[in-house]
Amino acid sequence: MAADPGYIDQSFRAFGSQCRILLFAGSDELCFDLRYRLHQLECEWSRFRDDSEVSVLNRSTGPVIVGDDTLYLIVHAVEAWRLTAGLFDPLMLDDLVGLGYDRDHRELELSSGDISSVSSRVRRSPMVDLVVDEPLHSVTLPAGHHFDPGGIGKGLAADIITDTAVAAGVDGVLVDLGGDIRMEGNWCGSSSWPASVADPVDPEASVASIDVEGGAMATSGTRRRRWSHDGKVHHHLLDPRTGFPSASDLTAVTVHANMTWYAEAVAKACLIGGRDAAVDLIQSKNIGAVLFGVDDTAEYFGSLSAGALSK
Repeated sequence: MAADPGYIDQSFRAFGSQCRILLFAGSDELCFDLRYRLHQLECEWSRFRDDSEVSVLNRSTGPVIVGDDTLYLIVHAVEAWRLTAGLFDPLMLDDLVGLGYDRDHRELELSSGDISSVSSRVRRSPMVDLVVDEPLHSVTLPAGHHFDPGGIGKGLAADIITDTAVAAGVDGVLVDLGGDIRMEGNWCGSSSWPASVADPVDPEASVASIDVEGGAMATSGTRRRRWSHDGKVHHHLLDPRTGFPSASDLTAVTVHANMTWYAEAVAKACLIGGRDAAVDLIQSKNIGAVLFGVDDTAEYFGSLSAGALSK
């Protein structure tokens, strides 16, 4: 990478993913503080830690007083559910665990097979029964349901870390948490940041490159993170309307928006909803996106339109 001598570029693992923090005109001390802050968020939000606030909340049978970070997470999850008309649903943990996703994805019996056929059942979202009292910092989950931060947590953490770096006075910052990316300020003295649209089949490759004026990029796809359970193949993007892996006509969606939590939630909603619902959502929110179909076609919208991209 060609960059100014004053940049700091660190890669590491967090939130079960490969991560990166890039700072222009930052310091080693600031980068350490940002990584420690990220560690705090993971400790509070991970559903795989028994002592996390999310795990404590999921073991509760009534109101739970949560800290500032977890309240912030829950409030944004509710907002994402509302903005996507329920296609993003953070109360699907029981459905996910029932399909075998009860541990870190690296420990699953990974599979590259075709997704098993899904049921035609209709699932009622329990989100309408979630109670959040912001002044009291109290959260009450619907009886028999549990909260999954996986669909928004990394994106929101990327936003928190980026905003902290900007407040500290860096010239530019990029935070990449497992492909959920936020960019602000200047890249090598320019307001444009080089970004890429990931290949839906090979996450290490890209299908197009683009210069963006900061913001956030997030991708959701169904061709990776597949596993076998009870003789059936599943992926992790569940349709809230059925409780089973999405069977839409899209295999991947990349979104460019202002905030990473929002881009992450919208990408999932678009993929689950299918092409027609995705186009309506993208156009109504005036965001950039690339939709990859099951027929290997790709459609480009907004800031990620074909005219803005280059191979």
